Amino acid sequence: MRIVHPDSLMTEASEVLAPVVDRAVVIGAVAMRVILSGWPADAGDRQHVTTLIAPTRDVDLAVGWPDAHAIVSTMEKAGLEPSEEPGERGFTWAKGDFKIQLVARPGMRRMGENLSLPVNAATSVAASHNEPVAFAGDVGTVRFLCVTPSALLALKGSAFGRRDHTGEPVERDFHDAYLLIADCGDEIIAELKGHRDRAVIGMVRSAAQALSDDENATRAAAGQAVLLDPTTSVRTARASVLRTGRTFLSELDGLG
Repeated sequence: MRIVHPDSLMTEASEVLAPVVDRAVVIGAVAMRVILSGWPADAGDRQHVTTLIAPTRDVDLAVGWPDAHAIVSTMEKAGLEPSEEPGERGFTWAKGDFKIQLVARPGMRRMGENLSLPVNAATSVAASHNEPVAFAGDVGTVRFLCVTPSALLALKGSAFGRRDHTGEPVERDFHDAYLLIADCGDEIIAELKGHRDRAVIGMVRSAAQALSDDENATRAAAGQAVLLDPTTSVRTARASVLRTGRTFLSELDGLG
């Protein structure tokens, strides 16, 4: 169980997902917020990190085909409607600026399945590596399932190099991976030691390797750090990305 002080996006997501709380796993930006928020002892220490995540009103969910229709029905009952925005059709439901986007894991579709969700094999790690999230003040109520730190880092790494619907490269994945390693590296190592999932370990290693050795990945992570915190210089941000990635890699090597 992970306990957090919810922000407005977490709260809104939990209200919509309540009827299907065990049928979808939160990934993406909301998962970043949950994991980096920290509770209880280090909540204050980590609070500054959440301000360095690109602002968004999107909630990304990894879902299995058997649950997809129930989740869509729940969203529509909550007043969300299918988005017709370019790059969002078929997998995004919106209510004002609040959006929920579905990504399907590989698997058999139901007979007559008429949803056109994107399928991402990497999201399979979310089905195996997730944890319930509760809000401080009501720790007995599970609000939603969230991907674990190691699985989120694996997902971020698998997304390196992707482009948005306009063809522009998406650089925030590199910075998110850097933040996860910098803020939760010890937790991720402990998690990997616990489950020894070779697929996740390999994906995590690839992400850290890219930040450490791939100049494009290092540049992207550092560039995003400067955009989000203009008081940081490119040189300082780049050095921090390299140091963080290489230190984490040395700890990964200890896993054998």
